[in-house]
Amino acid sequence: YLDWAFAPAWKAHAALRSNRIVFESNDRYVAAGNGDDSGDRRYQRLPPAVALVCSVGASSNVYVSASSGFETPTAAELAYRPDQSSGLNFGLSASTNRQFEFGYKHRREDAAINVAAFMVNTADESVPATSSAGRTTFQNGGDTSRRGLEASADWQAVHSPVAVRFAYTFLRAVFRDGYQVLDTGGRRIPPGSIIPGIPRQQWFAEAAWRRGLPGFGAALEWQARSRVSADDANGAFAPGFGVVHARAMYRFRWRAVEIQPFTRLENVFDRKYISSVIVNDASVVPESPSVT
Repeated sequence: YLDWAFAPAWKAHAALRSNRIVFESNDRYVAAGNGDDSGDRRYQRLPPAVALVCSVGASSNVYVSASSGFETPTAAELAYRPDQSSGLNFGLSASTNRQFEFGYKHRREDAAINVAAFMVNTADESVPATSSAGRTTFQNGGDTSRRGLEASADWQAVHSPVAVRFAYTFLRAVFRDGYQVLDTGGRRIPPGSIIPGIPRQQWFAEAAWRRGLPGFGAALEWQARSRVSADDANGAFAPGFGVVHARAMYRFRWRAVEIQPFTRLENVFDRKYISSVIVNDASVVPESPSVT
């Protein structure tokens, strides 16, 4: 890691990280008609990262950064081979990515603001090859793209018991290249399809009130997100939603120990919504595609 303050208002950062991940399988049941499926796969890479930071006044920074990375397949993605033969799917490669980010940070005693725009380009993304009877196999697809914006703001006046926080994320994640699904029917996922399981927009807002020590505290949270695609072909979507949560607590000190019992109520208005999506499940019922 390198940190270089080469001018009064400028800093440069650089880092290099060595990664080596090994998946190994030892087959201890070898018999007639059931061969030895032992094997291993090693993933290693030396991804760099660089950043340039400029101080704008005493409480603000502007920065730009670039980095590369890789993501190995998960154990679940390695579990089965697309051709239905035995053994782990050691032919699956790690995906590689290049990331770029530009941002602004401002912090003072009573407030903080953070804004960042980012871009991530990924090659050899792990995508479904077949899906049947609850068993999904994976292959390496083409390139994907993620473009987004994140913003957050925190405010609490000096000596005030009230604090407010807001956060927003916009993310456009798509398959830049299409790919062929290998199961029955030979579906093709077209370029420009939305990557499933990722909402395009997310919001968070909180208003909190807290007295001193000892003292009561309470907060209201609002969380919302836009709809989410349930499959790579964008044939089904989970609708967006917004929910409200509440919590209350009491802080006090007993001898040298600070204690804070609390209670929390999720989904105050009992709204029905889909909180998680199992993407590319074989039982997804398609609807008219829409990628707005």
